[in-house]
Amino acid sequence: MSARLRLYRMLWLAAMGQAGPYANVVFGGMMLAVTVLCVAAGIMVGGEGRAIAWCAPFGIVLFAWGAGFASGAAKLNTPSNAKLVPQLRARLAELAFATWFPCVAAIALCPFGHPLTLLYAVAWTGAFTLGLALSAAGHGAGSALIFVAVFMPFVDDAAPWLLAPAGTPLFLAAVVTLLALAGLAAVRAMFPEGGERHWRMQARRVHWIKQQSAGGIVSPKDAKLSAIRWYPGAWRRYCARRNARALMLHVLGPQVHHGTMLAGVAGIFVIGLALIVLTRIGPVDDGRGLASGIGWLLVSTILFLPMFQAYRPSALLQATAVEQSLLRLAPAMPASGPILNRQLGRSLLGRALAGWALATLAALSLAWLSGASRTALGWQACICCLALPMMAVSLRDHARRSPLRAVVSTVSFAGSSILCLAAGAVAHHALGLPLLPTAAVAALVLAATAMLRGLRLMERAPCAFPAGRMD
Repeated sequence: MSARLRLYRMLWLAAMGQAGPYANVVFGGMMLAVTVLCVAAGIMVGGEGRAIAWCAPFGIVLFAWGAGFASGAAKLNTPSNAKLVPQLRARLAELAFATWFPCVAAIALCPFGHPLTLLYAVAWTGAFTLGLALSAAGHGAGSALIFVAVFMPFVDDAAPWLLAPAGTPLFLAAVVTLLALAGLAAVRAMFPEGGERHWRMQARRVHWIKQQSAGGIVSPKDAKLSAIRWYPGAWRRYCARRNARALMLHVLGPQVHHGTMLAGVAGIFVIGLALIVLTRIGPVDDGRGLASGIGWLLVSTILFLPMFQAYRPSALLQATAVEQSLLRLAPAMPASGPILNRQLGRSLLGRALAGWALATLAALSLAWLSGASRTALGWQACICCLALPMMAVSLRDHARRSPLRAVVSTVSFAGSSILCLAAGAVAHHALGLPLLPTAAVAALVLAATAMLRGLRLMERAPCAFPAGRMD
């Protein structure tokens, strides 16, 4: 291995290490699992399955690049490091572009995909990952790129005069070239060479990480939700009623309150409703088709909220040990560890399932308002079921401090939807069963098994409060 490659390897490990002590292990495991699963699915399914098998590993690298490497590399680009390590900024910029662009180009070179589908995948992936990286680095243009990617219209909705050239390799090559130029500009902006812009980006990066991190404790200055009148009022009512199950979750702060989930779902629902109305009444040739596409995009976005909200208590429990110690002194708290764990597990599971039900109702409502057919609504209901296993991610032994096991458990639950889809694909090709309904049934069985197992595990574990006190 040359000296330059060894330097790149060291910088990658150092940048990913900023995201967590086991970030590289988890990334390697995800790469191996996704590659094996996609190759197996591509061999069995063929056609589009082979295209997914080709693109999925590159997508995992791009996600790790935008969510982990970019943030860690921005932390390494400090004035002190620039003095201690010559050419650090230049090498970080080289590594960032040399990781991002080959993955985007590899997706564009997929020999199994339809040209229009590849064009959309390349444009969406390039814009979203650049936006993610710029936001993680603290640049204001990142949010704009993420917004453009989320609401990017499908290629099929373009004007007829644009559809013909869009399906040619030359058009795809032009889009890749434009993305390469945008990537060079984004990488240059991610790593400023000192100055006031560096410190402004650093402040925005700290704020962005605090908002995105599930384990970050948001101060009252940042968490405007705690200043809303209904939150202190709800707390007072729970205290007056001596509602132990509700008080247990209040120790984690307003981040896991059902009002947070309601506000997020309501915000996306209102935005989606406004966009659907504008596409129906606006000067668009196929307003109904565009509205349906926007509906599917927003429906998929809504489903991420309950999954994130279900994971959030696991990290917050590790960060509020002092508050948990004080809570155990309250008269309403159970004195027995198994009883406390049982109530905590049921509270976490009930809050997660309530959030999932709310998001599912909003997703199906948006799909229906966007003009989806009965078949499409059935597909959407099946897709909502695929998120159910993630609702059991917080049901584990919280008394012991095991960060690697917690990370592996979270990744396994998050990837359970892919496993259920693979089971549905196998059943479809082997037995002729419908793919999505079979995957939904597999998700329901897996979710019920995980929830029952998690509740039993919590009852047998030591008292959860204070969390993380045992090695």
